[in-house]
Amino acid sequence: MILKNDVDVLDKINELFSDCLKTREFGEFTVSVTMYNGRPVKLQKSERENLVRYEHEKILVEK
Repeated sequence: MILKNDVDVLDKINELFSDCLKTREFGEFTVSVTMYNGRPVKLQKSERENLVRYEHEKILVEK
């Protein structure tokens, strides 16, 4: 997908965050923008969930 102007970039970022807010219950979600010569050239999203282990091999997911 080629984003032609700043409004397209902002719309795409908005779409990524909107999808996250609709589908995720917990975890961390980030979007980063890579710039080159003052122009955005790459969007990258990251989704993380933290798992914490306690005694007796139980896995708890913290919000």
